[in-house]
Amino acid sequence: MARQRRSYKPEHKSEVVKLVREGSKPLGHVCRELDLTETAVRPWLEKDGARAQERAGAGGYGRGVLQAAASCKGRMDSPVG
Repeated sequence: MARQRRSYKPEHKSEVVKLVREGSKPLGHVCRELDLTETAVRPWLEKDGARAQERAGAGGYGRGVLQAAASCKGRMDSPVG
């Protein structure tokens, strides 16, 4: 029988992410200990990683792509020679 869908408070998700990121145990081990599935926890880790990039000022994937495109455009507009 399939598991019933469970919901978790943001505080709980943060604690799980902290255990995985700062601990020495692999994701699967932490999930088994807490009766969670890796499929449920992976998006929490991804969301936390995106937030960490924003806090660090990285701007994420989109910003780097836009900067590279602007750089290439400037080189393509100038004459060769």
